[in-house]
Amino acid sequence: MGAAGFLIDNKYYLSCGQSEITGAALIRFFTKKTYVIDLTNFTMSTVADLPSDVRSFSSGFAIDGKGYIVGGIKNYSSQVATDECWEYNPKFNTWTSKSKTPTSAGLSGVGYGCADVYGNFGYYFLGADANFNIAQVNINRYNPVTDNWEVINTLKDETSGYANVASFVGKKMVYGFGIQKRNGADYSQRLDILE
Repeated sequence: MGAAGFLIDNKYYLSCGQSEITGAALIRFFTKKTYVIDLTNFTMSTVADLPSDVRSFSSGFAIDGKGYIVGGIKNYSSQVATDECWEYNPKFNTWTSKSKTPTSAGLSGVGYGCADVYGNFGYYFLGADANFNIAQVNINRYNPVTDNWEVINTLKDETSGYANVASFVGKKMVYGFGIQKRNGADYSQRLDILE
């Protein structure tokens, strides 16, 4: 649960996330493990761990044969949102720290966000702090050639929370089916289109 993923050369990579053990008490823990599922022969193996804090609720995308893990909530007990961006190179099985993401006012980082790719750029938006008190309203675009993030737009509804899915349809971003924060209440099943 809460893992970020990306697809490279018919292999699906899942990184970080949250595991739960139930029994006499519910135990939750975050991880920095990365698994790869070969979609040709349906085998699963592990690759290099993310060389940073354990985390969950990050977002992922792939550009030009490299995978990216963005944001997330670090350290289950302290619930700290992060603005980190990490690049995975499957050729060398290595992770490299990249530029940090811009965040909305009051945020040190963002979890529960969405990410997708259009052209040769990665997009990352929505999400909230670890306690869902402050929402991310920036729409951020990442250029892997220059290792640069830029805010290209902001959502008009500053009470937006997080979405579970996002995808480009032509030049429009479709997102939704998450939680929206409005006056302290949660709303679900939201679907908007961004131009």
